Amino acid sequence: MLMGDGTNKPIKDVAIGGPVANADPESSRLQVHLVAALHVTDNDTDFDDLTVSTPAGPKTITTTAHHLFWSATLHRWLDAAALKVGEQLTTPGDGRASVVANRQYTGANRT
Repeated sequence: MLMGDGTNKPIKDVAIGGPVANADPESSRLQVHLVAALHVTDNDTDFDDLTVSTPAGPKTITTTAHHLFWSATLHRWLDAAALKVGEQLTTPGDGRASVVANRQYTGANRT
């Protein structure tokens, strides 16, 4: 999770009241919001290990299959499960990350 101070933190470590950041895909400006609630579920069973290229090398994001990502390629939101290799994702500051792998699997994980 991108935090309000620009650092990254595993989503399991995010707390109510903590500042988190997101980028508005239309303007590429970073927005900071305080976490108002945590949503925990044991019902998610479809997941993706989404590997993207970054300037620091490939990074893998484990996400639910229905989590939305902004496609800079298609200019719309897509479920993680719909992302294809080569798809460009927008990153903060109007950067880009290219999808290099998308492994879909089922499991029992708390999210």
